[in-house]
Amino acid sequence: MKKAQKKQLLNIVMVVLIAAIVFSGVMFAGRIRGWFADDSTITVSDKLGNANIEREGIAYSLTKGAALAAGDKVETRGNSTVTLTMTDVGSIILGENTKISITTDQDKVISIDVIGGEVFTNIETKQEIQFILNVNGRTITSNNAVFSLSAPSGSQSIYVYGGRVNFAADCISGETSAQAGQTATMLEGDSGETLCSLGTLTATALNDFLITQVKTANDAVNLCFTDEELDIVVAERQNELMAAVIEREAHEKELLSQGGNVEVPVEIPQIEDTDSKEVASTSGNTGSNSSGGDKSDKPSDDPNPTEKQPSAAPAPDKTPAPTSSATPAPDIYTCTISIRCDTILDNMENLVEGKAQYVPANGVILAASSVQFYDGETVFDVLKRTCKAAGIQIEYSYFPIYESYYIEGINHLYEFDCGAESGWMYKVNGWFPNYGCSAYMLEDSDTIVWCYTCNGLGEDVGGSVY
Repeated sequence: MKKAQKKQLLNIVMVVLIAAIVFSGVMFAGRIRGWFADDSTITVSDKLGNANIEREGIAYSLTKGAALAAGDKVETRGNSTVTLTMTDVGSIILGENTKISITTDQDKVISIDVIGGEVFTNIETKQEIQFILNVNGRTITSNNAVFSLSAPSGSQSIYVYGGRVNFAADCISGETSAQAGQTATMLEGDSGETLCSLGTLTATALNDFLITQVKTANDAVNLCFTDEELDIVVAERQNELMAAVIEREAHEKELLSQGGNVEVPVEIPQIEDTDSKEVASTSGNTGSNSSGGDKSDKPSDDPNPTEKQPSAAPAPDKTPAPTSSATPAPDIYTCTISIRCDTILDNMENLVEGKAQYVPANGVILAASSVQFYDGETVFDVLKRTCKAAGIQIEYSYFPIYESYYIEGINHLYEFDCGAESGWMYKVNGWFPNYGCSAYMLEDSDTIVWCYTCNGLGEDVGGSVY
């Protein structure tokens, strides 16, 4: 009898222990997942695509409706967006490949670190709540404004669509605020101070993500761009992409008729000689790409360069880079790239003497061509590979201030070769990024255009932010 009672007691104890373990597990998972954070001031009100959250060192997939708290890190993937709603403050939308960290989540202060990427904020604080956006040791504050922050590399760009925002840093030189219709650029000076400059914001400076967000925000408040203005920009880009497809198909047809190759293949990664003059780069905050003054003393490798029609690469080797048995072969994607200097044709009187031989009669250095690339490669990587395959001269250098490469010259045409505002710029899918080409990660089917600007710091090619 006593043995039976003892056994029964042990069973009860075991059940209680198991229940306690299960309860503890649920409570731990619930705390990590934010199931019980009903009083959180930040929640995920919308999510498109893939995004992750890291809490207390544990990472898992972010879900719509999740409550966030101080210490949480949120990261979006390609083609993904996340909308965070902040109680009595407004909302912040994370663009693709963006990472943030919630540093303070209190009744009167919400502070968010932008580690990298792009965010769109719509702020209208109530009850004297303070909203702070931190990026690279600099702060952006506002209690009533609609603005976006782009922080892909060494510099940060702020576009203000409505209201006013303020900037601060340990040591700041230049402007400390911007209002609707202005753009601000912050970067590190030679002495470590933060340099902040302002310019006029144009609709063409906005990428597809920002255009979508501005149009959505316009439903509630009138911003500096109307839907009609933005629709014109979208239509122009679509027309440009269609024209690029037609040009590429015509170029491929011509190459095939000549027995050439229609696609530049990927390459097995190799260690690059950093002392080589084939070291490219990109623009800083304006998307402009060139520098280095007159290089006209450099000899031409082609006795008749104006008639040269670079085709494509040597016979395509579609074998991907060797991998271990445990590592799958990387995916191979395709983009389109062209290189143009047709603006010079309208400014020949300003061209440096001796440079005319490098300007093709139609202004096209490289017609729209298909190029293969691996996931994670940039506009810079594709430009280097294409120029190498097509025999086009290129020169570039690394700018630590922008944490990016900068294109100094293509086909022996350099910055200032055709006026004080001339140089190389690049655009992807009709948009001129406000950061260097080695920071722009490509996606399948992207269309890249490198174009030479002569006037207006890109205004003549549709790429000026100011």
